Amino acid sequence: MRRERPRRLALAASGLLLLSASCSKPDETIFENRAALRSGEGRAFNLQPGSYKLDLSAAGGVVSVEWIGGECPRVDSTRSLSTTCRIDREGQLVIRNTKIGAGDIDLTVKVVRLGREPH
Repeated sequence: MRRERPRRLALAASGLLLLSASCSKPDETIFENRAALRSGEGRAFNLQPGSYKLDLSAAGGVVSVEWIGGECPRVDSTRSLSTTCRIDREGQLVIRNTKIGAGDIDLTVKVVRLGREPH
């Protein structure tokens, strides 16, 4: 009888683990593109509340990255970035080629809405 009780607890715990794993939403790619970003030009992505992952690379120059609607830090100058941000209200992700007269940047961007909160 004593051996049966730990087994029941283990089965119940494994069922809870399966239930919580099946309730999480899948990640959703919001935007994925490679394009030229002209000198002084920017791109804005409208975002609904949630957690997002950004992967970007800027060949031929640097860009600034700003999250509007969340508590995430602004990045003033980067050639590549992989980061996450929690947006609390409707907001935007804004990426800019900040160098005036410096030519085009080959920008690769991927924005993913995370189905669960990042750790």
